[in-house]
Amino acid sequence: LKLQFLYFIGTRQRKREEVNSHVGGFDENISMLLLSEWKYLLRISMVGFLVNCQPSEPFLTQYLEEVKNLSDSDVETYVWPWDTYGSFAFLIPVAILSESKMGYRGVILLGLLCRMATRLLLLFGESLELMSLMQVTYAMATSTNTIYFAYAFISCIPDLHTTTISSMYYMYHVGNVIGSLLGQALVSHYNCHLKTLFYVSLGFTSTGLVWFLTLFPRPVATQHYQRSLVTIVKTEGITAAAKCVVDLYQSRLVLLWSVWWMFAYGVANIVGNYYQNQFYEIDPKGSFGYAEAGVEVGISLGAAAVPFLARYFSRDVSELGSHAASKWSYDKSFMIIVVGSAVTAGLLWWSTAVTNGLWKSVILNSSAMGVNSFLQTCGSSCIATSLQKTPTSDSSLPRYSVVFSANAFIALGLATITMKSLSYHKASTSAYYRTCFFALVTLIASCTGCFWYSKQYPIDNDFKPMQEADNSVINENSGSDDGEQQQQQQQQQQQQQQQQQQQQQQQKQQQ
Repeated sequence: LKLQFLYFIGTRQRKREEVNSHVGGFDENISMLLLSEWKYLLRISMVGFLVNCQPSEPFLTQYLEEVKNLSDSDVETYVWPWDTYGSFAFLIPVAILSESKMGYRGVILLGLLCRMATRLLLLFGESLELMSLMQVTYAMATSTNTIYFAYAFISCIPDLHTTTISSMYYMYHVGNVIGSLLGQALVSHYNCHLKTLFYVSLGFTSTGLVWFLTLFPRPVATQHYQRSLVTIVKTEGITAAAKCVVDLYQSRLVLLWSVWWMFAYGVANIVGNYYQNQFYEIDPKGSFGYAEAGVEVGISLGAAAVPFLARYFSRDVSELGSHAASKWSYDKSFMIIVVGSAVTAGLLWWSTAVTNGLWKSVILNSSAMGVNSFLQTCGSSCIATSLQKTPTSDSSLPRYSVVFSANAFIALGLATITMKSLSYHKASTSAYYRTCFFALVTLIASCTGCFWYSKQYPIDNDFKPMQEADNSVINENSGSDDGEQQQQQQQQQQQQQQQQQQQQQQQKQQQ
């Protein structure tokens, strides 16, 4: 975070010089501004840090098999798959609830309560059925993560969007790093019983809930929808609601990143469920806490790298935030998706060839998940910025939760089918990894097809409805959008009305 803010300060050098030439005391003002931003990032990111700081997480497989007396086959066939099944089932209801009176904050609170239920089931549940239920409550909790991360785009000004989403992803996974190191230290140096680790995890989760209730920031943008999707379905039918959802995918950039999301998000979910099994197969007595921390370090570094590399992908490096991400060209987005997905696929395939040496597997999994985390953070920022520029007639706030949840829903649907098929045949952990490899190869082919199609049949304007794109073309370099054009048209109409009124008054005076 310190490095991110150093970069944040550096990119505002131009603004600093301009303000300093007009008003005095700028250094004091900017210091207070940065202090306020620090507090904001801490308040919004600490919830993710606390709920993911779980010393028990690296030892979950060992805990289920040695303390709960479940077999390896039971864990792989009847416990882990319920995480994906549950996430798939809850994503759409969660998105609908976020548009209701419950809102983003209410959905996040629901997820925290489900995390508490997960911790209690792990501590006091004994049967295989309760352990499966534990995965269902955990799936409900993780399905609200899309809403938690989407909250970044309604809780701060647009200039901080990329920094905020990167910080939230970063702190979320740093929590797991700290928790894993703490868990391994307690086991290795203090011979702590595994069940004690789960009590410590319950304490962190409870602290996260209290932090949310007392310190979590309020949204800057007022969350107000004129009509929710449920209301549209009731009043106008499913077709009208489907059209509202389709309109959210007007931009080529949203479409491209959504294709990546639908494949890679499911791959990350499968790998996240089974890399512990790979570690356990290589070395049943390994230091799983350090191994878990190694994987999470890779994920957190991937998320933290986005604000720095935004300088390369933006046209104007004087700005940081969603504006920089919005200027990432379609061609460069395609390039990083293809290269990143190819690297991830290669690392996952390579990890299946490791039969001895736990840390070889850790490095390969950490690198693969880190690249995937980098791409996910990039995609989140690009999709959110494109949605801001996409005009909608039925909402005053972009439906971030709908797009992210819909993408994750399709991704987990594909992952659910895959895992169900593999678990039916009682496939090995390596089979899951090789399936993820072929899924990423399919992703690269799909993105290449989308890119080729967009070049053959270009859309003049990414941010206008497709049915209007043929009638008007906007100069991209001018930086104007539909909102500005509508304001100009309204001003012209007002001027015409004033002229007509003046002419009528003159005619009356002449009469």
